[in-house]
Amino acid sequence: MWKHIRNAIGWEGLSFVTLASFAFGFLFANKFLPAKVCFWLAAASLILRFGAYASKEFGKIRIWAGLIFSLVVLSIQIFIVTPWIDREKIEVERVAKATSPEIHITHGGDLTSSQPHQQDLSEIQKALEEIKKNTARKGQLIISAAQMAVIKELDAFIVEDDEMSLRKKFGFPEMVEKNIRGNINNLHRYRRTGQLTHYVLPPGETLIDSRFANGHIRRQGGAFLADFDDTTVFFILLPKDHSDAVAHLKKIENSPELPTSILGTLKEFDAAVSQNNTYLIEVQNAAMNESHDYFLEYDNPGSPYFHKIDDIYLGKFIQLRPKADKVRDAIRKFLGVN
Repeated sequence: MWKHIRNAIGWEGLSFVTLASFAFGFLFANKFLPAKVCFWLAAASLILRFGAYASKEFGKIRIWAGLIFSLVVLSIQIFIVTPWIDREKIEVERVAKATSPEIHITHGGDLTSSQPHQQDLSEIQKALEEIKKNTARKGQLIISAAQMAVIKELDAFIVEDDEMSLRKKFGFPEMVEKNIRGNINNLHRYRRTGQLTHYVLPPGETLIDSRFANGHIRRQGGAFLADFDDTTVFFILLPKDHSDAVAHLKKIENSPELPTSILGTLKEFDAAVSQNNTYLIEVQNAAMNESHDYFLEYDNPGSPYFHKIDDIYLGKFIQLRPKADKVRDAIRKFLGVN
């Protein structure tokens, strides 16, 4: 049998080229278009050659045997080898997608998703760095419309204001005046009556520092109760402007669209605001414990205690503008603006 196949195909000239083309096409028909063309041309040539040889050697009866053999070879390629290669290819792609991390890249608010095939994390990181370098060179920004909106909101909220505007926005001048005046009134009442008055706080938000409560906070059941008298300072009343500004600040902080590089500096600003609240409690508590004259002589221009509490508090006060400048710088860095 092999003798007849060898004689039919031959090992020289065009017949060898035909055989090589058939083998190349048989193995790589599903990967390269030229291989597929070579396969069908070589298959047609082999069919004709087998038919001619069968007619010569075995007579016309055997022509059909050669044709059937050729058709069997073609059927193997079409119905067995091709589906097998396709299944292998599909399985490789499925595994690659399942084991590769998904990358999301935003372009002006439109979110696209792509999955790399069989790349390790270092390769993905290199690709992202290259994208970053390319966009930086072209002056383009990978930033969503939602991110830009929250950045603009933050810029308008604190970045554009000077120091005094920021203090007023967070209600610090009113906070200082309101709390000092409250303690002055309490002490005048205490001096007039000679008795400590336990009172109820007015409506609004209150910040309590338990370090200075001195027994004025106690647990009752599952809650804490506090009572207030004329000579103990362990809390401050927060003006509405302050509460509103802090709520706005927290809203921006908690936005999922705020870039992490900006969030860190915004938290520093928030911490400065909170610390300044605590400083006001500390300063008033220390003044009350040292001498009531800090409050009783507060408005006396001839007294060494004249607005002395203000002076001590402002000496401890953390300026807001430098913290806002850090936020501004983080925004500029994120946007690539000098």
